[in-house]
Amino acid sequence: MAVRFATTFLVEWLRIALQTRYVRHLQTDAFGSALRAEVSYFDEEGSDDILNAIVGNPESRLYRPTSPSSGASRISTRHPM
Repeated sequence: MAVRFATTFLVEWLRIALQTRYVRHLQTDAFGSALRAEVSYFDEEGSDDILNAIVGNPESRLYRPTSPSSGASRISTRHPM
């Protein structure tokens, strides 16, 4: 019984630690991409959507591939997996 409890506790603790680090990585990556983006991107997307993606829900990510015809730089963050 004690081994089962300890194992369950350890697995859950590791899961939460990994999830926290992953979310922090997504937020840092999105913030860095926002700093490197061109001003035209903020004009097109709106700063409130960008801020929401960085702070509120990093799993949703702002990712749209840039088409070759449009010269605008997009916030494009790659999935680490």
